[in-house]
Amino acid sequence: MDLGTFGTITVKKLPTGKHRAWTRIRDYDGSRRQITATGDSSAAAERNLKKAIAERQKVFPSETGINRHSTIGKLTEVWLEELGASGLAVQTISRYRQTARNTILPAFEDLAVTEMTTGRINKWLKALAAKHLSEARSARVVIRAILEVAVNRDAIDRNPGQSLLRLPKPSRSNVALSLPELARYRTLVKKYRTGDGVRGPRPSSDLADVTDVMLGSSARIAEALALRKEDVDLTVTPPTIRIAGTIIYRERDGDTPGMYLRQGYVKGGKRDADEGVDTARVVPIPGFTAVALRRRIDNAEGDLLFATKKGNPISPNNIRRTLRDVVAKTELAGLHPHTFRKTVATLIDEEYGTETASKVLGHSDEKVTSEHYIQKRRRAPDVTDVTSRLGP
Repeated sequence: MDLGTFGTITVKKLPTGKHRAWTRIRDYDGSRRQITATGDSSAAAERNLKKAIAERQKVFPSETGINRHSTIGKLTEVWLEELGASGLAVQTISRYRQTARNTILPAFEDLAVTEMTTGRINKWLKALAAKHLSEARSARVVIRAILEVAVNRDAIDRNPGQSLLRLPKPSRSNVALSLPELARYRTLVKKYRTGDGVRGPRPSSDLADVTDVMLGSSARIAEALALRKEDVDLTVTPPTIRIAGTIIYRERDGDTPGMYLRQGYVKGGKRDADEGVDTARVVPIPGFTAVALRRRIDNAEGDLLFATKKGNPISPNNIRRTLRDVVAKTELAGLHPHTFRKTVATLIDEEYGTETASKVLGHSDEKVTSEHYIQKRRRAPDVTDVTSRLGP
């Protein structure tokens, strides 16, 4: 008898009028055991017996110790082990791990797999979304992936995460800086921590320089910070930069501490990079960006143009933090580095159209550029030559 199989089912009517069904099953530990079940009829007793056999098979641990009574904590542990070999980008894996540890486990760690119903998860997601929509959207993806581990190991028949409620997308307005606003921002950067009585070291030119790179190339902040000397060509007209990498954070792995490092491909380019396809894009840059890069090249001790005193990559979060401090308590409060990219996209769209803007930003689809980067025009096109015909 093979593991998990059972023999002939026998049914007998009891003096009470009930029917009793039984058979012998070979459990997954190799032992043969008799299993019984009752029902109001012979057919019902047989159905109940087969159901009991199926439930018994789910209880038996898989090769990873997962069964229907396993906790979400155990399930998450297995999922996290497999995540490293999933082929996902490093920053995606890091983001999923943070969501699992900081959001999923505090809520569900001790619950059994079978206690994770769709209704229970939906109720929790609604409460989370009311406070932190982006966090809830990420949690929705992760909890579904974690529960899939149980499905793949036959602990449950259906993933309750597959039918979760859809959460709305965060409302994001494509706000670009006007030229006067940009001039105001540059003034704030120039004056940052330069007044009388300011203690501590004077700020570096990191924020001003990376701003000029982002504005002159449409690079993302992590892409600008990943520029190397070899990525810049100031000998051609116009000068160019090769956007070929991005700064990411690699989490602590055993005795290896977490650290920022340069990844050799840009956002969305992992698959192409794995297949040997060059994911870089070469972008012509204006004079003000070339000046900033010449300064960085002249002062750089290593290959990276934006580096700490120890030669490590500068954290994008450090730049974001400085930017927040610069614009705090001003009319530009809330300014985000991505606003510079949207400013570039909006200006190019007005002058050359969405197709050109999409190519400069490195998007594969114009729809992404139009929906998420280009500020909607505040002023309608001048068509008075047409509408004037409608006058009396």
